[in-house]
Amino acid sequence: MILNAIRIDRGKDDRGVSPVIGVILMVAITVILAAVIGTFVLDLGNNAGKSAPSASLAVTANPAGSGNITISHKGGDGLDAAQTRVVVSYASGDKATWDPTSSSNVLSVGDEATINTSAGASSKGQLTWAGGTGRDVSSGSLSSFSSGAKITVQLIDTESRRVIYETTITA
Repeated sequence: MILNAIRIDRGKDDRGVSPVIGVILMVAITVILAAVIGTFVLDLGNNAGKSAPSASLAVTANPAGSGNITISHKGGDGLDAAQTRVVVSYASGDKATWDPTSSSNVLSVGDEATINTSAGASSKGQLTWAGGTGRDVSSGSLSSFSSGAKITVQLIDTESRRVIYETTITA
C-alpha cells in the first residue's frame, strides 16, 4: 500500500512539471526568434563592428581668386581616399559628390584636401586629396562661389556608411 501511494505521488509530480517546462521553452524560443528577426529588420547585423574613422577637421573657403575649399586634418584617424566620399553643397542649390578612388592616399594630421571649384572636367570641381592627383567630380557640379555663400561639406565613410564630418561654413 505504501508503494502505491509513492507511485501515485510521483506520477502527479511528473505531470505538473511537464507543462511548466514546455511553457518556459516556448517563451525562450519566442524571445530568441524575436531577437534574430529584429536584428535583420533593423539592419544591425551588417554594420556591427564597423565604425567610421574619428577625425578633427577644419573647413575654409576662399572665394577671392582661387575659389578653393580647403579641408584641413587637425587630429584623429587618417582618412583613406579609397573609402571616403566627399559631398559639397551650396545654399544656392549646387551640389557635387566625389566618390572614393582606388588610390590609397591618406589624409593624415597636418594634411589638406583642396576642392578647386573652377577646375576638373568641364569646370565642375576637382578634389585633390593629401597632395595626390586631382579627381573630377563623380556627380553634380559646383560653380564659383562668392563671399557670404553658405557651403556645406560632408565626409562619409563608405565602409561603415557613417558620416565622419559635416559642417556648414560661410565663405
